[in-house]
Amino acid sequence: MNNLDEILDKKGVGASAPCRIDFAGTLDIPTFSFPMADLCPVTFNMALDLRTNVKIKPYRKNFIKVVSKGFDDAEFEVKKAPYNHPLGLVFAIADSFDISGVEIIIKSDSPPQSALGGSSTASVALTALIMRILQDSGSKVSAKDAAFSAYCIESAVAGVPCGFQDHLSAAYGGANAWHWSHVLKWPEFGNTTLLEKEDYREMENNFLVLYTGKTHNSYSVNNKWREQFLSGNFRKHWIRISELSQFFCNLFLVKDFEALAEIIKEEVALRMEMTPEVLDDKSRFLVEKASSFGCGARFTGSGGGGCIWAMGEKENIQKLRACWKEEVLKIENAILLDTKPDPYGILFEDIN
Repeated sequence: MNNLDEILDKKGVGASAPCRIDFAGTLDIPTFSFPMADLCPVTFNMALDLRTNVKIKPYRKNFIKVVSKGFDDAEFEVKKAPYNHPLGLVFAIADSFDISGVEIIIKSDSPPQSALGGSSTASVALTALIMRILQDSGSKVSAKDAAFSAYCIESAVAGVPCGFQDHLSAAYGGANAWHWSHVLKWPEFGNTTLLEKEDYREMENNFLVLYTGKTHNSYSVNNKWREQFLSGNFRKHWIRISELSQFFCNLFLVKDFEALAEIIKEEVALRMEMTPEVLDDKSRFLVEKASSFGCGARFTGSGGGGCIWAMGEKENIQKLRACWKEEVLKIENAILLDTKPDPYGILFEDIN
């Protein structure tokens, strides 16, 4: 058992990681990526400066306490926490590293359950922080190791195959195309960096993110897609989504936002045919408004609440911003998020 009281006096006790927007998620779930490996499936994501911050403080011996925005505080004796608890993933990570006597404090800049990859982002930040505390002084935490460890623990707790893209975005930051490798190479993956550092400021003018005011639960929609795929239904839809994912990344690389908008529209239409519930009436209206201004808009994650994001030419995004700004006033708890791309992944905070 790793009692952290003495160590915490000497090493960093804080870490943060960014959340993300995404295109062609689901393809990162092994249920899809392994059988479709010959199609070279790709997922796009772009990290946002809405970061999740994790701190670890000394606490009562043999107990773990978790404080997280949007959830009731939870405290359990070490190794006795239920992993199906709303904060069960946090306790599972602590137990996986055999730590005790700590209070884990999680604060996120993004709305709770907003489909921006928040739980995975928190798991990566926490995993990286524990790794840094426990490892030898002076050595660096591997972004890949932190992402993969967090992914494995989350998959184990969820009881079903999870996607990997959220963890990678949290660990590495930036805008990337993630290429999913064949099962024989797992967990190897490839990535193409799609945004150079000098392009970040300009990119701020080409996208918007809006919280719909409705919380998101990824399980129901993801499970429906998984069951459909396993039963052989809608396979042509997923093949086309895989093709669109590659087109999207190539167009993003050259900043052809007009063509990108059409790709987004087609992908959303395919998802709506499989699962109409990914967009409720209000979100569908906002997506249609984006289309009327020449922009493409879609849900984040697996939809069904959370956020929607739009991408387009600068002038079109300006018009859409004014439109969405008016529309959110009519939707309870909805808000146009003030955010920009984040080039950084895991960041540590020292108290020395």
